Amino acid sequence: MKMRIYTHLQKFTTGDATQEDWEALLFRIKIGIGLGKNFEETTVISTEMAIGLDILGKCHEHFVRENSWFLEPEEIDSIRQCLNIVDDLQDKTTRKEQLPVFIAAKHDVDNMVIYENRT
Repeated sequence: MKMRIYTHLQKFTTGDATQEDWEALLFRIKIGIGLGKNFEETTVISTEMAIGLDILGKCHEHFVRENSWFLEPEEIDSIRQCLNIVDDLQDKTTRKEQLPVFIAAKHDVDNMVIYENRT
């Protein structure tokens, strides 16, 4: 399961990214935000996740302007760092702890109004 998200990220390097790839990354970072609340390093985790959300926000703005999903190489590296943190958080939590976070993250992503130009 962990490796699949990196496939979504990889599509941004090849120019093949879609809204679904963007949503998958957003979902994963929202999971990181939720799981991060259970750890002493909350500030560090939330800062990293905020950087990831900001990058994805700019990516969406680019899509609205240019009708293409794009991330700079440095942004891809930052998102990869966020995904690594989420992987670590999942390793340190149980499925019981993860379930409500997954449900909340899915709800957040599903209820965002981002569907101007679905590709």
